[in-house]
Amino acid sequence: MRKLLALAVLLTASLMAAAPAMAEGETVKVTSVTCSGVTVEGGGYTEGQDLTVVAKAPQGEGAITDLVTVAAGDQGSLGPLTLKFGGQVPDGTYIVEVSTPGPGQRETVTDEFTIKGCGPGGGLPFTGNHTPEFLVIGFGLLVVGAILLRRAQLSY
Repeated sequence: MRKLLALAVLLTASLMAAAPAMAEGETVKVTSVTCSGVTVEGGGYTEGQDLTVVAKAPQGEGAITDLVTVAAGDQGSLGPLTLKFGGQVPDGTYIVEVSTPGPGQRETVTDEFTIKGCGPGGGLPFTGNHTPEFLVIGFGLLVVGAILLRRAQLSY
């Protein structure tokens, strides 16, 4: 009876120790977002496992990056991997999707990210938002130039 109890305690302890590792599973996390691309990292995959990674609109409106297939690295890690946008991307919320290709069970893990100030009308630093100030400065310089030119003509 003691052996059976000891075996039950050891089995329970080993399952409890392994539970956090099993609960983590496959993950993906967006670590950086710029106007030209998004960088992702992840883990919990099988070492050497093929992974398909893509960034796209969440409502299935299409991909904003090319589909990239990579192999999971040491200890099942992913990345850091930078996905380049295929052009100007409108502001909004998007997802990165990592899936394990192949027949049978196809697992997909996603993470959400937001793009702001990169799309059309995103507020370029020296156009758009500052145009009125530059027009006033330009007009002021033209007036000052005209006054100086007039004074120079009168002094001859």
